[in-house]
Amino acid sequence: EAVNAQKTCPVITGNPMDKNIFVEYKGEKVYFCCQACPAKFKAEPEKYLPKLDTWCTMHGTFKSKCSCKP
Repeated sequence: EAVNAQKTCPVITGNPMDKNIFVEYKGEKVYFCCQACPAKFKAEPEKYLPKLDTWCTMHGTFKSKCSCKP
């Protein structure tokens, strides 16, 4: 599950995420530190996805669904 891999908020880099604040994106939950961050993420997901530990930047998908799983 993404909550186990994702440790910080992708919008406010370094802030610990809150498991109760999230959005579904391409079938995965993306967690945030506060209520303001989901709207920023939804407006520009491509800006924030590379900051996620759970995102494969090489293939543009979540690592759980990527063919290059490490």
